[in-house]
Amino acid sequence: MPLEREEHLRFASLLRKLGLYFIHVPNEGRRTSLQGKRLKHMGMVAGVSDFLIFDAPPGADFVGVAIEMKRIKHSTTSPAQIDFLQSVADRGWLACVTKGCEAAGEVLVRAGFIKGVRDEKYDSRIKEIRPMDDKKRQDPG
Repeated sequence: MPLEREEHLRFASLLRKLGLYFIHVPNEGRRTSLQGKRLKHMGMVAGVSDFLIFDAPPGADFVGVAIEMKRIKHSTTSPAQIDFLQSVADRGWLACVTKGCEAAGEVLVRAGFIKGVRDEKYDSRIKEIRPMDDKKRQDPG
């Protein structure tokens, strides 16, 4: 089972080969409370996705793509990560949690960055976060 770091390196390599403008957000790690406070004041946000792709998917109605990539097994998505994905989805981004590099690559196929046919074997390893409609946003109960 590859480490999450190894999966991230493979995916970053693919994004570079495709010529996409992206960043990998190194938001993990331990900090002192003072460091955390300073970073938060400078704009650091808890739960930011691992990959932010700033190119709009071809032929899709999204402004960018946010991917939170997890290991295939033994991984969980935090509430802060879901909140971040929901926030960008509400702003017109394609927002997904994927299990592994191959599933993240499948998101690129489905978004139109890679020519190919949709592979349904990845359906269980991709979770798209959809925008909330205004009614749900005002009354979550």
